[in-house]
Amino acid sequence: DEIVYGEIYGHGIQTHYSDGLPLHTQALVCFDAQRNGHYLDHDEAMAFFAERGLPSAPVLYRGPFRRELLDQYAKGPSVLSPDQPIREGIIIKPLHERPCYLGRTILKYINDEYSLRENSEFH
Repeated sequence: DEIVYGEIYGHGIQTHYSDGLPLHTQALVCFDAQRNGHYLDHDEAMAFFAERGLPSAPVLYRGPFRRELLDQYAKGPSVLSPDQPIREGIIIKPLHERPCYLGRTILKYINDEYSLRENSEFH
């Protein structure tokens, strides 16, 4: 009873983005996992991916939430492919799973340069 959550990226996935992969090539990065109906804490999920040989999304920052750091980590070139000039954004989640009034505590912070570019996907 295990579920893996990830994102496929590469040629043909996002308009004008190849993330540095060859033509007609896609790849996967994993960012979450569940076991027996419960999301794994961050370190457990990283171990889960490593044990199964699954690629995981890069971790850009680990520490207390600080709003002033959002743009610092959300902007700049893609981490997966530095030749891609605009990063889509970042995922923010706690090291230890905890509920909030909306469900899980997890956020996606979109780089405004990404969302305002011509032919941007709607988020």
